[in-house]
Amino acid sequence: CAAAVGRYWIFDMGQQCFQGYHARWAFGLGVPLLVVLCLVLPVAIAAFTLHSHSALNTPTFRKHYGFLYGQYKASCCFWEAVVLLQTMLLVAAAVFGFTV
Repeated sequence: CAAAVGRYWIFDMGQQCFQGYHARWAFGLGVPLLVVLCLVLPVAIAAFTLHSHSALNTPTFRKHYGFLYGQYKASCCFWEAVVLLQTMLLVAAAVFGFTV
C-alpha cells in the first residue's frame, strides 16, 4: 500500500492514490470490508461450526450448512475457516508482495 502513495489511479489518471475521493473510498469502504471479510468471516464460520458440533449430522443442518464442513471429519468441522484464511493470505501475498 505504501508503494502506491504518490502514484495515480489507473481508472482516473488525474487522481492520485490515497488522495481525495480515492482515500475516502479506500478507507471508508475498503478497510471495513477487508476487516469483515478477512477476520470476521473466518472467525464466524469456525465459531458457528464448533458451536453447532452436536447438530452436524442432522439432515436439516447438513442440508443448509453442509457445504461448510461436509468434506471434513466431524472433529475438523472448523477447517473451512482455515482454508479461507490460507486463501486470503495467498491472495494478499500476490497483491501486496514485493517483486524480487
